Amino acid sequence: MGNFFQKNNVHAHCRLKLENFVLFCRDLALMAINMSASSSEGEILTIKQVADFLKVTERTIYRLAAAKKIPAFKVGGTWRFSRAEINQWIQRQQKEDGKM
Repeated sequence: MGNFFQKNNVHAHCRLKLENFVLFCRDLALMAINMSASSSEGEILTIKQVADFLKVTERTIYRLAAAKKIPAFKVGGTWRFSRAEINQWIQRQQKEDGKM
């Protein structure tokens, strides 16, 4: 009889360890997702990256930046874009399109 209880106790202990490990992995994955989202908001993009993101040509992004129709700034004569400002700009465009 003692052997039976020892086996069940080991199984319960292993199950508890496994459940704790699963919860730890879930929390770690959630932290990674949150860190990724917050770090990407501070990201600075090139014309090519913005064009790829918006599915348009690089020339279109260049024209929009030069005409001040998209948030951009220059570093050493080269256009750069804040991902956070591009995301806000997209939201404004969507709101304006909804009004028409």
